[in-house]
Amino acid sequence: MNNAHSDVKMEREVFHPEMNNVQVELKNVDLWKQFHKEGTEMIITKSGRRMFPSLRLSLKGLHPDVRYFVLFELTLSSNHRFKFISSEWVTGGGAEPQTHASTRMHIHPDSPATGASWMAQDVSFHRVKLTNNTLDRSGNLVLTSMHKYQPRIHIVKASDILALTWSPTLTVTFPETEFIAVTAYQNQKITKLKIDYNPFAKGFRENGQARTKRKAENLSLQSKRDCNEVQEVEDLKQTGDDSGVSVTSDSPGPSVHSPSPPVPLISDIPPPPFYPHSLWPYPIHFPPTYPFVFPSIAPFYHNPAPFTHN
Repeated sequence: MNNAHSDVKMEREVFHPEMNNVQVELKNVDLWKQFHKEGTEMIITKSGRRMFPSLRLSLKGLHPDVRYFVLFELTLSSNHRFKFISSEWVTGGGAEPQTHASTRMHIHPDSPATGASWMAQDVSFHRVKLTNNTLDRSGNLVLTSMHKYQPRIHIVKASDILALTWSPTLTVTFPETEFIAVTAYQNQKITKLKIDYNPFAKGFRENGQARTKRKAENLSLQSKRDCNEVQEVEDLKQTGDDSGVSVTSDSPGPSVHSPSPPVPLISDIPPPPFYPHSLWPYPIHFPPTYPFVFPSIAPFYHNPAPFTHN
């Protein structure tokens, strides 16, 4: 790790000695730090919005010929609900009940891949989408507005999705990637950072910079309402957008494609008796290419009553 990133704090949870030598680096840590300093906010919508910044990682120390899964998880990092008052975030009561952990787990689409493949290039989670729709079946991660979340990365030595619960695992957390889920930006400084650094906000920078400056100078309630309009590009106008801000345009948006088929969920898969389930208590989303049906086989201890003659 270079000197620029030498002060990066990273929390590691190693669940097997085979994963001790695996190293994970947050490549865009400097960008995350700028947002974290102001209190990162991420927009959530019913149809799902991408994160900006997203997590971009570098992996080292994997066995080149062994296959691994890489997973992205969001967990509550505070037991409180938050509100933005007087230009700062403050707690506002207890956290609301959350949906099942499986609704906040994303498997990187390249999984499983060999260690050589993972180490050959950066690992990006830019396609992760966040939603507040508790009935979502498209694989978007379900969050609650005004709650704080912490991304976690799980690297699992496994070649089969059904082996995830008992395979060697490394879990990594970067504290600077923590964020608050919102339906509209609350902090004008975060709005400005999104505009300045999101490459998909180029049109807004060229056409709306003066208007944004005037809004930033007005701290009235109307200013806050206007600032909330400065969000991410509308879903129907941003195919391929990596999240950020909304761009007002008179040009028609791209054609709307039919939604992808819903992604099924794996129910809780009980691990073998010898595995401590607390190390991996998460059922997960999995793509339709992995159908799974629990077999209707009688347990081995089944002992029917012996047949007797009358």
